[in-house]
Amino acid sequence: MKKRERLKGLVRKGYVLHGAVYKQKILKPTKQFDYIKKVLCFTNIPEVAIFHAISSHQRAGKHSNSHYDLEKMKFYATKNIIDTIDNGYIYAVKKENLIPSKKRGRDWEWISYHSIKPEKIIKVSPKDFKLKIKII
Repeated sequence: MKKRERLKGLVRKGYVLHGAVYKQKILKPTKQFDYIKKVLCFTNIPEVAIFHAISSHQRAGKHSNSHYDLEKMKFYATKNIIDTIDNGYIYAVKKENLIPSKKRGRDWEWISYHSIKPEKIIKVSPKDFKLKIKII
């Protein structure tokens, strides 16, 4: 089964997904640009989780940026992020353990202010992301 289909199956079973570059046993909240407190963000959209797993501001360094337009399913990143795209990990947790995000109508995002042990960990690679990433 392809990774994207496996992730979609997990979402159908009530899981939400968090993409990260590094393998972790416990997910810890970090500072996010649009939240005041440290937070963990999860999504029910596999493409968003895979995008976060394979693209990294940490690997790309300073002056890196990425974003997406979910209405059009378009993804964007600076060249230094695209140049450092590599394998990453998707972490799945049950949605009922999280808080629905109230940010700008994000009905596709859930958050936690606490560390979480993921129930499932799936390694992904750039080939699992089937959409084009446009350079910004």
